[in-house]
Amino acid sequence: LLALKMAMERKRVIKLISQYLYEHDFPLTLKALEAESGSIFRGESILKTGELESILDEHEQSRQERMRYASSVFELFEQGKGEYVQKLLCSTEDFSDGENLLVVRMTRDGGIVLGSSKGKIIMGEVSLPLTEDSTTSIPTERNICKGAVLCLDFHPKQRNILLCGSMDRSVLVLDLEKEDPLVQKFQNHSKYVVRCLWAPSGSSFVTGSYDRTVCTYSKCSDGSYQKKDVLRFKGAVEALCFKEELDIFVVGIRDDNMLHCYDLSSGSALKLCDINLNSFGDNYVSFTPMHLSFSPGGKCLLISTGFSLF
Repeated sequence: LLALKMAMERKRVIKLISQYLYEHDFPLTLKALEAESGSIFRGESILKTGELESILDEHEQSRQERMRYASSVFELFEQGKGEYVQKLLCSTEDFSDGENLLVVRMTRDGGIVLGSSKGKIIMGEVSLPLTEDSTTSIPTERNICKGAVLCLDFHPKQRNILLCGSMDRSVLVLDLEKEDPLVQKFQNHSKYVVRCLWAPSGSSFVTGSYDRTVCTYSKCSDGSYQKKDVLRFKGAVEALCFKEELDIFVVGIRDDNMLHCYDLSSGSALKLCDINLNSFGDNYVSFTPMHLSFSPGGKCLLISTGFSLF
C-alpha cells in the first residue's frame, strides 16, 4: 500500500509540473520531462487551471501564518523583566535520610510534601517568603504504599487533602491532618500510576498510567470519590495538565503525535478535540510530551519533551 501511495504521489507531481509547462508554453522542457518520466501529458487529462501555483500559494500562506503565530508566542517572553532564579535560598537535604526523592509538591503558604522511592511521603514547612534565612521544619514521615511514590497533588481548596499515585498501581486520597491519613484507595490501573491531578474545581481528579489509560473520578454526595471514565490511548500516558480555573485537561501520550483534550466540568470526560503536534498535519511522531503546562491566562501550552525541545 505504501509503494502504491508513493507511485500515485509521483504521478501527481509529474502531472502538476507537466500542466505548468504546458500552460506557460515550455514545449521543449515538457518533451524532456515526458521522455525521462515516461508519462505523456494529454490536454484532456488537464487539472484545473493554475493547479501548481495554487498549491504553492497555499503553502506560502501557511508558512507565513506559522511565522506570525511564532512571533506572537515569542512576544510572551519579551515582556519579562529579565529576572530569574540565580541562587539557592533553601535546602531540604535532611528531609530524605538518604532515600531517593521522586516527586515534590509545595503549597502557596509553604507546606511541602515529598514522595520517596520506598513508598513514603515526607512532610514539612518552609518559611516564606524565601530568603537566605529561610528555615524548614522538622520533617514527618508516613508509609503510605508498597511501591515508590511517583506523583502527588494537593487539593486546590483543602491543603490537607493530598492525591498520590504509586508504582504499585494504586491511587490514594490522603488527609494529612489525620493520624491514619488514608481516606480512599483505588486499584483501577494495571501498571505504574505516573500522573495524578485534581481538577481546579476540586470536585474531580484524573490519573494517568503506563497501562495506556487515564481514569477520571468525581465526588459523590457523601463526600467520597468514585471512578467515572476510563480513557484508552495507543501509548503510555506521560503528561497531564488542567487549564487554570477550568476543569479542562490535556493528555500527552508516548508514541502519539496528538494531544487529547477533555472537559470534566460535568463530572464525566467529554472529548473536546485532538491537537496535532506537527505543523504540517502529518502523523509522524518526532517527540514525546513529558510535561505539559498552560501559560498564565491559558493562551499557550508549554510542552517539555524527551529531547532538548520545548
